[in-house]
Amino acid sequence: MMKLSKVSAVVAVVLVAAILTGYQVLGTNMLSQERTWLDSYVDGEAWRPFAFRNFLPQILRGINAVTPTAAEAPLNRLGLRIAGYGMTGWEIKSGPENKYPRDIVWLAALQFASLIGYALVGASLYRSLSRAPASRDWMIAPVLLLFLVPIICKGLGHIYDFTVVFFIVCLLRAMVSERHALYLFVFAVSCVNKETTIFMSVAYAAVFFRRMAFFRYAMMLAAQFAIFLVIYILLRRAFVANPGTGLEVHLYEQIPYFKGHVNSVFACVIFFIASVVLLILLTFRWATKPRFLRRAAVMILPVLAVVLYGAAPGEVRNLYEIMPLLSMLILCSVESIYRILWPRPVTTAAG
Repeated sequence: MMKLSKVSAVVAVVLVAAILTGYQVLGTNMLSQERTWLDSYVDGEAWRPFAFRNFLPQILRGINAVTPTAAEAPLNRLGLRIAGYGMTGWEIKSGPENKYPRDIVWLAALQFASLIGYALVGASLYRSLSRAPASRDWMIAPVLLLFLVPIICKGLGHIYDFTVVFFIVCLLRAMVSERHALYLFVFAVSCVNKETTIFMSVAYAAVFFRRMAFFRYAMMLAAQFAIFLVIYILLRRAFVANPGTGLEVHLYEQIPYFKGHVNSVFACVIFFIASVVLLILLTFRWATKPRFLRRAAVMILPVLAVVLYGAAPGEVRNLYEIMPLLSMLILCSVESIYRILWPRPVTTAAG
């Protein structure tokens, strides 16, 4: 029975990851944006600040460099066939000239791998925090993917979204296991993927405050800031001639957006109820949640502040940086509620 349950969970993880990948590639505007065509990423011509998110473009360039010439035509045909299933109002292609349709294939594979990695590492993280048996990993993994559905269904996406959640959960896992060298390595790679990785330094500072020797603590934080600055400055210099700007500002668009969407009593009530339910799920029995989560959660507020300042109104995909933490907090609350409603029977020794 246990083996059958594990097989079902594995199938669920693969199926959910495949569906989310398909929708991200074909159902969002990821491959339909003028400023961020896949071809422009590969050619290093994407608009700033998107050009700074250079991890996946480098991977795609590397794959193209080792792809045999004989395989390019079949892969291009496969990429065009995949693009033909696009579900948006725009044509799905790698760019205006559709120079690298095969990269759609590689991009889909990398998106799928990132989701699988996120689910498995996230399940391992939750097990380490809740001390749940390893057999529950495969049950938690598909649930973590389902938490991403509301964001993906908004129809907005970028090629680096799924690698963001993957790297963030890997950083959290490295912190829990106190593998600091691994943390710094993943941190550096994640900074190449997206500069908002720097917010993990806030979580790191809170988690290890007074938990390690002061000199080592200071050196670890200094190393993170140094890694971030070096990578960020190099990327800005590399793409200084690209169109766009280093940081987009949308702060003054937020209030009109929310006023336009919450414009009736019914909408206000629904928004209020949803906000209260979410707040309860995040904070239920806060004092009993793992100390690691309570400390790491300090990074949530600065991320939200930057989202309000620099994200386009309604672009909830910018919450990917905190989705692993939010998911862990919600799972802990759900488990606490379950134990209250269905407490384990107390057994006593006979006689």
